[in-house]
Amino acid sequence: KNDHTKSKDVFDSKDITQAQVLVTGADISGLEAVRFLIQDGAQTLGVEARNRTGG
Repeated sequence: KNDHTKSKDVFDSKDITQAQVLVTGADISGLEAVRFLIQDGAQTLGVEARNRTGG
C-alpha cells in the first residue's frame, strides 16, 4: 500500500454522506478517476465489490 490510499473492508455510512463523489469499481479507470478527483480537491470515496483492485 502507498500512503495515498486507505483501505477498509467495511466503511461507515457517514463516509458516503461526507463524500462529494462516489466512484464504483477499482479498475484502472476507477482508480485514475479517484486520483484525479482528489487532486482536484473533491471529497471522494472509491469502492470495490471485491477484496482486490484491477477489475
